[in-house]
Amino acid sequence: MAIYPIKKIFFRERIRGYEYPLYIVATLFGMNMEIVAAILVTVYLVFAIYFIYKKSLNWYLIIMAIVLLGNIAFIFLCPGNGVREVSEIVANFPEYSTFGFIQKLTVSATSHVFSIDQNFINIVVLAMAWLFCWNKYKSWLPRIIGISPLIFCVLINIFRIIVLSPKFDCLFCLLTGNTIDDWVTFIGITTGYLGFNHYLLLLFMSSFVVSLLLITYLLFKDSNKLGVAVLVMGASIMSRVVMGFSPTVYESGARTFLFQYVAMVIFGLLMYQEFNSLLTPVNQKKLFVVMGFMAVCGYLESFLKLI
Repeated sequence: MAIYPIKKIFFRERIRGYEYPLYIVATLFGMNMEIVAAILVTVYLVFAIYFIYKKSLNWYLIIMAIVLLGNIAFIFLCPGNGVREVSEIVANFPEYSTFGFIQKLTVSATSHVFSIDQNFINIVVLAMAWLFCWNKYKSWLPRIIGISPLIFCVLINIFRIIVLSPKFDCLFCLLTGNTIDDWVTFIGITTGYLGFNHYLLLLFMSSFVVSLLLITYLLFKDSNKLGVAVLVMGASIMSRVVMGFSPTVYESGARTFLFQYVAMVIFGLLMYQEFNSLLTPVNQKKLFVVMGFMAVCGYLESFLKLI
């Protein structure tokens, strides 16, 4: 809701007077969470610079960009946040105090693999991206790039199951006589200093990010939605990158993926608006059936966790 007025400004749609207070309240509420604040300030700054470049200034956009910048400065300079961070480092992750920029990026990558839940949103959206890329391009290189993000996403889910699933641990023990804990443990990977496995995950996740940006460009390079698609995918990526700069990254767990899921859903809608004409009515129905099936599976999986 905080970002929606940018869409209206961009397409020169009318914003009624009563809408401004709603947008302002949504922005002020959202920016109190650091992940949302990082997303909002990035989006507002990019569009503010864009409109300044186009010599089409909008007072609301400029004011909110300044407010969001001030909020980010407050987050970094507020004494209470500094005190809280020190206490969280001592309680949750003492080694974190010695980490530099690259190490914190490595923590971001590691937390993505080990904290993500078995949610089907990313898989469904990236499968759609592959489908539309396959229909748009006939040469093999774009098609290979198109399927790469889906492969990365599936591998992340498989790896999480291998490491964290008790059932797989039992099967592994029966087959090898050893336990997964002899190889890697959740406690071992999420505490202490960083080792070779962590930096290997950073390389893996960096490749995943590059594949996401490439498929975004391939899908929307001929569309007027390219800028919006890049920002949405960028918001999805940054919502996870920023987590590495918090000492409670592992304590926060899967709930922090909410913002990535929302961004990916928006990306999926942008794709469908752009490419549904490539599908026959029959194939569109098949797509809806598959998405509905995956949605039911997702709800059932969440329900099983609750009981």
